Amino acid sequence: MPNVRSTSISTIAEAYGEHDMPPAVWDFTQEGYELVGGRLDQLPDGRPVAYTFYRSASDAIMCAFETEPIRAATASNAVDWYALHQVYSYRGYSICFIRLMLPGHFVALLVSRVPPQQLADIVTRAEY
Repeated sequence: MPNVRSTSISTIAEAYGEHDMPPAVWDFTQEGYELVGGRLDQLPDGRPVAYTFYRSASDAIMCAFETEPIRAATASNAVDWYALHQVYSYRGYSICFIRLMLPGHFVALLVSRVPPQQLADIVTRAEY
C-alpha cells in the first residue's frame, strides 16, 4: 500500500529525495500506464527501499529502488543486456534489473507480467 499518496511524478521524486533515495520516477504514461503512488520502507537488513507502482488497463509495473549490494547474478535467460540493464523472466514475471548511474550506488528492479522483451521496450522508451 502506498505511503507516498500522490500521482505526481515530481511529488513522489521529491519525497524519495528527502529520504536519501534516488529522486527518479519513470514516466510510463506514453506506454499507457498511470502512476498509482510510491512507498518508502526498509528491507529486513535495514537498508532503505522505495517502491513505485504503475497500472495500465491490462497490467501493472512495480519498481523497487535499493542500495547495492544486491545479490543478483547475470541471469542465464536474460533476453536483453545493454548498458546497465538486464531483463529476464522468473516464475511468470519479467524483471528488469538496472544499475542506476546516480550517487549512492542504487539499483532498480522493475517487475511486471508482460513478456520480457515488452518490459525491456517499455523501460527503454520511458524516461526517469
